[in-house]
Amino acid sequence: AVETSNFEVVADNANRLIFTATEQNGATDTSAMGAYSALWDEVERRIDGEIVNPSIPFSQRRLDSSGLVNPRGEITVIGGTEGLGKTTWVLSAEYYVLKAGYGIAHFSLEMRKRELIASFASMCSGVPKPQLLLRRLSSGNWDKFVSAASTIKDFKLNIIDEYFSLTPSQLRRRLRKMIVSENQQVDLVVIDGLWLMKDDPETFINPRTGDVVVSRASRERHEEVFEITRKLNEIAFEFNIHIWITHQFNTNLLNRKNKKPLITDFAESAGVRRNAQNMIGLQRLDGSGITRAHILKLRNQNSAAIGMEIDYFYNADHSMVVESGDKVASHE
Repeated sequence: AVETSNFEVVADNANRLIFTATEQNGATDTSAMGAYSALWDEVERRIDGEIVNPSIPFSQRRLDSSGLVNPRGEITVIGGTEGLGKTTWVLSAEYYVLKAGYGIAHFSLEMRKRELIASFASMCSGVPKPQLLLRRLSSGNWDKFVSAASTIKDFKLNIIDEYFSLTPSQLRRRLRKMIVSENQQVDLVVIDGLWLMKDDPETFINPRTGDVVVSRASRERHEEVFEITRKLNEIAFEFNIHIWITHQFNTNLLNRKNKKPLITDFAESAGVRRNAQNMIGLQRLDGSGITRAHILKLRNQNSAAIGMEIDYFYNADHSMVVESGDKVASHE
């Protein structure tokens, strides 16, 4: 399909050109010693506390001790079967990151803001999430709910739920507004989930009329996913952030006896694995209530952590996921 106007694409291209032009500061030193000097300067400033942490820790003991971190400028794809609880696992991980003082922009393509904030309120208060959604609280749980406000008010969290099908251009423009225009702290971007994203249409100028023409070429889904994840890498680098994005597994895992996730279990895996620096596969252990996280790929991190398995279980109130063996209260 071809159309002659698309504000989303035109506005993003214009904003990006303006932003790039204002950031330019002359020629860049391309020599090896110039690059080494820049690295030296960054390390020295990091030691002195003058620049932000080059990675965002999970702030969970076993994940951080494994060497798995969230380097700025990279993306992590977190996969699982449909209905497994990918969002619950990710929200729990976000909770720890928020508690550590980092800023998060959460783009939810399915779950609405009302339900998401109920999840965080449940984690902070220990009040079961269903009670919060139904607005039915006992006097004791009401007191817990009120006290949770003091924690949530300190969270640097933005929940964006108005997109039902997010494109890289929409993401870039929204982040530019938050980070550049509004000067908000965003260290981690969470997108839930990749299977609902679409690539940007191609644009070109009609040589006869001068109109901007927008074309959505017909492509295989794995080709579109490749372009989406490639652009997510560009966005992560451009804004010096890390990106988590959830994704679904294909049916391969359901049809085999061994349910341990593999990289090839990710839907459109050919398009995902070529651009994702890090990949985590989630597995629900039958009858145990445990979700096992398998570290499947770490491009630039501790290679010894690849293949590591970390178990999580649900609290009795089903409000969060905590690491097996760790004593963590949901209202800490």
